[in-house]
Amino acid sequence: MHNIDELHPHEEPTLPYTPDTSDVPERQYWPLAATFWIDVLVIGALVVVVNIIAGIFLAARIMQSEVPLFDSMGNVDMRQLIELMGTGVFSLLLLAQFLIFALVPIARITLLRRQSLAVIGFTASRPLWLIVQGVGIGVLMLLINALVSYFFVAQGISQNQLDQLPLFQGDYIGQLLVGLLVVVVAPISEEILFRGYAFNAFLNQWGAPAAYVISSLLFSIAHSLSVTQGLLALLIPTFIMGLILAFIMHRTGNILPCIIAHAFNNGVAISLAITCINNPNAPLCQS
Repeated sequence: MHNIDELHPHEEPTLPYTPDTSDVPERQYWPLAATFWIDVLVIGALVVVVNIIAGIFLAARIMQSEVPLFDSMGNVDMRQLIELMGTGVFSLLLLAQFLIFALVPIARITLLRRQSLAVIGFTASRPLWLIVQGVGIGVLMLLINALVSYFFVAQGISQNQLDQLPLFQGDYIGQLLVGLLVVVVAPISEEILFRGYAFNAFLNQWGAPAAYVISSLLFSIAHSLSVTQGLLALLIPTFIMGLILAFIMHRTGNILPCIIAHAFNNGVAISLAITCINNPNAPLCQS
């Protein structure tokens, strides 16, 4: 038997080729504050497409229905339109929009920029303490919203955001479905977009004051599309809510307490709405 080294005494073992990248410059990306506006356009376009599809479905239902779509004042009866669309289809429409809010920023960070989601606040440090902070901030936001809402109601101004949801007396499955969207899906998707993406992008580019104002203003404007009356009564408390959530994002660097606080606030609001829909004569629902 011959040793392999004896058969090829002068050959060196072949190693995998590793290119020298020491002189190759690291890829440069646009600032997130710039790509954010591009992604806003992408999100807007996708939402429009989803709404066009929903509009086509609703138009078909209207043609098949003989139910009047206008109230006594000649205005479109939104509740009637929601009933025609159905809780399931309306919920799918909301789900699609919320997924667009979340997936576009995630795709930007992970697929296009090849970065960690820690860039937009997904870190795993001290989760229990972050949850406690989120609940505390949620209680604070609830109290502030109650005070601001009371002020507007005293001035005869009330908004009808919850009236635009497919919540009907006795429809417990539909109420559960809408509740999950409002309490779970909406806080996650909106916090990814407005605090994780927008706030951090503007914070790194233009500083804290701009980040607070712009992210909260965008958050408030996005919610303004869900009311047909009392716009001011929704814009102002939502802007304040955005500032508070931006503060906790800035303070912790983590998106988890923002999601928890947002979910807590939405959970109380939707629970009261469902309670009053199913029990309209309850003392709490008389105001």
